[in-house]
Amino acid sequence: MNEPFLSKEERLTSFDGLIDMSQTNDNFIIENDIEMFRKEEKAMQCNTMKAIRYFINLLKAKWYCVVFVIVFIAFSMIVYFSDWKYEQIEGVNYKTVICLISLGVMMTLILSEMYHPGVIMMSVVGFLISCNVITPSQGFQGFSDRTFITLIVSYILSSAIVKNRSLEFITRNILPETYQTRVWPSLLLMVITVATLSIFIDNTPVVMIGISIIFSWKKTSGIAVSKVVLPISFAAILGGMNSIIGNSSFHRARKLLLEKVNELDKRGIHLNITMPIFEISVISIIIVIPALIYIIFASNLLPSKKDSLSHITNKIYYFSFRVTSASRFVGVPIGKTVLIKPPCGILRTIRRGATYEQVTEDLVIQADDILCYTAPSKILDDVLTYNGIVPEDPTITDLSNTKVYEVALNPSDPLIGQKVDTLFERNVSVLGVSIDEDKWEEELKTIDILSATSTYILLTKGEKELRGDSFHIVTDIGIQLPAPTNLFKIIIPLLCLLIPCILEATKVTTLAISGFVSVLILIVTGCMTVKDVYNSIDVQVLCVVGASYGISAAIDKSGIGNLLALSTTKWFYPCGKFGILLGIFLPTLILAQPLANTMIVDIMFPVVWNLYYGINDSSPHGAIIGIKSGMYTMMIASSSCFLMAIGYPTHFIAYRHANYTMKEFCVYGLPVFIWVTLCGALLPYLFFEARK
Repeated sequence: MNEPFLSKEERLTSFDGLIDMSQTNDNFIIENDIEMFRKEEKAMQCNTMKAIRYFINLLKAKWYCVVFVIVFIAFSMIVYFSDWKYEQIEGVNYKTVICLISLGVMMTLILSEMYHPGVIMMSVVGFLISCNVITPSQGFQGFSDRTFITLIVSYILSSAIVKNRSLEFITRNILPETYQTRVWPSLLLMVITVATLSIFIDNTPVVMIGISIIFSWKKTSGIAVSKVVLPISFAAILGGMNSIIGNSSFHRARKLLLEKVNELDKRGIHLNITMPIFEISVISIIIVIPALIYIIFASNLLPSKKDSLSHITNKIYYFSFRVTSASRFVGVPIGKTVLIKPPCGILRTIRRGATYEQVTEDLVIQADDILCYTAPSKILDDVLTYNGIVPEDPTITDLSNTKVYEVALNPSDPLIGQKVDTLFERNVSVLGVSIDEDKWEEELKTIDILSATSTYILLTKGEKELRGDSFHIVTDIGIQLPAPTNLFKIIIPLLCLLIPCILEATKVTTLAISGFVSVLILIVTGCMTVKDVYNSIDVQVLCVVGASYGISAAIDKSGIGNLLALSTTKWFYPCGKFGILLGIFLPTLILAQPLANTMIVDIMFPVVWNLYYGINDSSPHGAIIGIKSGMYTMMIASSSCFLMAIGYPTHFIAYRHANYTMKEFCVYGLPVFIWVTLCGALLPYLFFEARK
């Protein structure tokens, strides 16, 4: 009678006394079956518990995603039920709901960093297209946008400058060459320079060149790229806020405004509205100066990480480099040069002829000195970048068009036990030999004898691939050695960048057009090959930038941007004109974090214009807000992307180069975001409304 209330295990056990082992009836459950069922049940319970524990640990690790989801859902429900549905606002339909849900899911997945942002955003664009929220042309319009093309050109031009070592003058003569213990002195110079240039030049190429300088400077400073790259990107945004020509969203807003004014002029309505190029700096300079001071001195909030382009091998090798008479270090005490303490590795000794000199700071460098280091293979990038410092191997006369490999010899190889020089028979040159750091002095005595227990860093010339038939193990470690400097190839990449930037600043043509002419010149002059051009472009960054335009188009077509602006302006309307400006500022600021800033301007400009102009031509223009206060409020908010890396192209480039997490990005940018939020609507009100 109580059998239905027995547990599964008890019911299985109750069959034990009923089973006749002499019978072969398939309806009976033998003991092996019972044991198997018990094991399966335990395994299922164990897997369930593992899944639950994994989910709990994931929620703990990604707690900020949980907070975001709760806030997003709560805000969406409040806005929808208390305003959009309650007021029966026109334009709220299934597209609005689908777009809002898609935006929430996208933001949550990006914050969780479980998948690449480009994959997530492209998937969301595809979903919105399939739901008929946007058309395919609207979804992929970003891939033909001026900003997208400018980004491609900037990648290629900055890569050409790095390859041809065009920025060595800056890094050698302006930034300190010695090992740095503090970041802010050099960061001060870089931030001011980038912010100033961004006033007059599109900030994308400015940041790309700044990153190139940082990667060159880190070789001597010992400062992690992650400490410097994000402040440079922030400085470009803040500097660009001071003029119309240095910021693409400002330029777009001014263009939309003047188009409206010209349209009304043709109808006989003269508004006499102008927007001088530097007028916005009256407001923005108050925001910019404290923010720049913060990003200079707050680098401690950023992690110290290895850059994402680290080499494959992390073994320690013995490297020897010869100082030629052409080196500028000849006659200089080694303690005053960068050679004594490279970013990675240790200078163990200096060989002069047959003697080894102890390394002291007052030891004067002489021509033909051999610098002996123990270091990972990355030191090849750091030391060989200086003219006059070459590998000791006399067969290496040119580092251009070469490949670097890590190899090991087969124990049965006939070369084992012979001199290292015999490797020349296989058309390779020796750069380094693996060594035990703790026993380097002892191993140095036999380091020129080939061994099966050692690995070697070898150099091959041309496009020839080193294969495993010559060696036991062959690994391409991905190091591109610096080629000798060529004055012609130093100047050409700089001119190919500067001239298009000047042409854009003077409104002769855009960087997107003149930049491709520069790329063609680089290929024709031999400064870049077609393969170099292809390899210089980061497709993942381009996917994020292109997809952000499609998502912005969905927000525009679904009416979310207008609806948010209408709701916030209604909420803050009792505060007067300041409340109206705050109602414009907040939705623009929120949308600017994950989306393309020029598209945000397209979404919010009609709201600002209607608040200024009124419902028809006879309405009192400017009765609700003035056009300049409304425009400048929207423009500042549209460029204030300081919480998410995906909202601004240069931010995502920095995010990729320095291997930041979204959480680290948000923590560093939060104080700037709060400062801009406090000032973004207040300053336009004080300068253009309160004085009236």
